[in-house]
Amino acid sequence: MNLVGNKRFLLICGAVFVVLAGIFFMTRSGDPEDPDPDLARIDRMEKKKDVSGLTKALSDPKEHVVGRAIVALANVDRSAAREKLEPLLNDPRPGVQSTAIPQYGRVADRKNVKPLVDLYRSTKDPGIKTLAAAALGDARGWEGVEVLLPAINDPNPQLRRTAVAAVGRILGVNLNLDAEVPAASRQRILAKLQNDLPNFKKTYDDYWARNPTQETP
Repeated sequence: MNLVGNKRFLLICGAVFVVLAGIFFMTRSGDPEDPDPDLARIDRMEKKKDVSGLTKALSDPKEHVVGRAIVALANVDRSAAREKLEPLLNDPRPGVQSTAIPQYGRVADRKNVKPLVDLYRSTKDPGIKTLAAAALGDARGWEGVEVLLPAINDPNPQLRRTAVAAVGRILGVNLNLDAEVPAASRQRILAKLQNDLPNFKKTYDDYWARNPTQETP
């Protein structure tokens, strides 16, 4: 990853951390309201499970308000969040996009992860690609395995680590593959995984057949 990519990735991670940390500390029972009245309003809507209000808040002109509303809606209603967050996967505002991607991964339908796949394939930004890879792991759709396997041997070490974790999460196994393993060894491991995909797919299908109503955590 070049210097520009590193800086952008750190900025993205920082934006996500600020939003999630704010939600954690400001929504615990007994804590005072957020001093920002806009964010306090979002917190109240989340507690009331006000899907309509949270949906409207996604159009707020203030980026930090939209970020809080994204997380709140994902917490309150997975189906509504799935629909409303999809357009935000390509939002031009870095803070909004970097918050929407992991939250969409939380609520995505594992049988339809195409929005995340499309984003992963289309973006040239290494930070966004890494966020999309992690979201595919959270969504646990089989298509995520097929699109992420090549990244196990990607030149970008951050993407490699994320892809290994995401593929393992979808397959339900610990791949135990250090991202710093030499490229030749990674290629051999990748070839073996690809060869074993039919067996992994059968195990995957059997698991979801036994747990058809389970939501991806």
